[in-house]
Amino acid sequence: MIALYDEKQAAVKEAYGMSMPWDLGVLNGAGWRLFNQKDYQAAIQCWELLGREYPHYAEAFYFQAYGLKEMGKAEGVKELIQKAREALKDSNLYTEEEREELIGDLDSFEQGG
Repeated sequence: MIALYDEKQAAVKEAYGMSMPWDLGVLNGAGWRLFNQKDYQAAIQCWELLGREYPHYAEAFYFQAYGLKEMGKAEGVKELIQKAREALKDSNLYTEEEREELIGDLDSFEQGG
């Protein structure tokens, strides 16, 4: 999926002289659709793209960690949660209430919740 995305982005850049990343909602929605179909690896790839294109969207990293957890994989989870915290710190996408809620979600996730 990531290779296909990169290939299509290169074609767009060649044709139009600039990149046009996919919409945040499209990438996030595709990730959740795949997650709900239990295709966790593909969902994680959607969220990887989301984090790459929208680095201040903290949930992109949180959702990747959540996907890894569902797959029973612990490797990389702590790093993704830390990336989510860093993205949240630098982000203007969230209200104070949303920021506090996400911090609580990250804390709960780290504690095994």
